[in-house]
Amino acid sequence: MALLSDLSAADADAPHSNAALLACSCLAVLVLSIWAACLLLVRGKGCRRSFMHAAERVLLVFAHPDDEVMFFTPTLAEIQRLNQGRRRRNESEMEVHWLCLSTGNYDGLGGVRSNELMRSAESFAVPADRVCIVDEADLQDGWAEWPTEATSNAVFQTLIKVRPDTILTFDEWGVSGHPNHRAVGKAIKSLYERMNPSARLGVYRLISTP
Repeated sequence: MALLSDLSAADADAPHSNAALLACSCLAVLVLSIWAACLLLVRGKGCRRSFMHAAERVLLVFAHPDDEVMFFTPTLAEIQRLNQGRRRRNESEMEVHWLCLSTGNYDGLGGVRSNELMRSAESFAVPADRVCIVDEADLQDGWAEWPTEATSNAVFQTLIKVRPDTILTFDEWGVSGHPNHRAVGKAIKSLYERMNPSARLGVYRLISTP
């Protein structure tokens, strides 16, 4: 199931509060992850076809190791399924890249979690050279929201390198309400607003619910 909407419509439906989102239980987060296949279109308004049927180079942007599993598993699994079909038809597969904006070092386990992320990528058939893990002073795992400019810059550097036609990420509410997730959504929205309207880039965001 896919919900398609433009960015202005998303903003009109955003009366969430930080406290309410941060109070979500672990169970609620796991339930919300089921909705990972439900994506919000913010560029390419009017499209009624799944982005995955047309995408060639996809960049998944998230905050911490394990976000890719907790929130994006259904979408990543569908990409794998579609790539299998493309192989059978001798068509080019979607090229998938991951950008993780921290090592997840909140408890001093950044190295362990980074290694887990690489194993996760392997399980989703994402080669190691297509996974970027950022470790910058302004983008450390924690409960402070990352500066939008620093987050945007980290994303922009990868956009220049990878040149994707499709981005998958969080919205400004971060699904679980984690401030780092929210910072990612805000940063990509900021980049989107500064892009040339002619840029051929689809940006899809997970929809947060109250």
